[in-house]
Amino acid sequence: MRSFPTAEFADSGQRYPGFAYNDALQVAKIQRVPMLYPHAGSVWRTDDGLTLTFIGPSLPLLTHTRNDVNNNSLAFILQYGNFRMLFTGDAGAEAEQRFLSEGIDLHVDVLKVGHHGSTYGSTPRFISVVHPAYTIISVGRHNLFGHPAPSTIETLQGFGARVYRTDENGAVTVTTDGRKTTVMVTIGVMVSLSNHPEYRSEGAHIEGRTNGTSPTRGQRTLAFRRRAESPDICLSDFTKAVYVEREQPPHVRGPIGI
Repeated sequence: MRSFPTAEFADSGQRYPGFAYNDALQVAKIQRVPMLYPHAGSVWRTDDGLTLTFIGPSLPLLTHTRNDVNNNSLAFILQYGNFRMLFTGDAGAEAEQRFLSEGIDLHVDVLKVGHHGSTYGSTPRFISVVHPAYTIISVGRHNLFGHPAPSTIETLQGFGARVYRTDENGAVTVTTDGRKTTVMVTIGVMVSLSNHPEYRSEGAHIEGRTNGTSPTRGQRTLAFRRRAESPDICLSDFTKAVYVEREQPPHVRGPIGI
């Protein structure tokens, strides 16, 4: 928020003493950024047809779980036309069980895997219901937690999902116009996000087109970035707002149509 103008701050309402979290709260207060507390059942819509349907946290917040902070993460389904993508934050098995018990339509095209693919989430029952074609794990290379867990990878692949990992695949970019969706990965990348009117992908291509081609109007682009050794995720939702810069990799995989 110190670097980018922020119109609103969405928070789950689950407090914890983490420095980054409390620093963000302080900056929001200083900048007078409005605080929003979406919960299961909240729906946000944009003028151009994008919908965020929140499935978590439910109220009252979960307590006495393995990790209340993680299990009360903001979780939502992003929908644009026929495209659906699920984000579960750091939610673990207890939160996944609550999602399942509430009778929500959880089937999506793409799943951003919860808690960096740790062993505490992505249970077989949950993945069988979500049944994504593609999954994205945002995780730092050589992280101290051993994420993602081999058991999580086995579960995802066991249900037929293709797995992308930012520690191995670099940036993962999902582009959709609400009907056709493309997933592109590059190796050893750093993604910069900008409201520049052009889209440039150096050394890569999108839907068979050459460098310098802009996505067509109405497309949505989601970009996931691995920042050094950090498991942080960066999500861009601009129609023409993603710059990709990378070292020359041995190869580029993608794009792949869903």
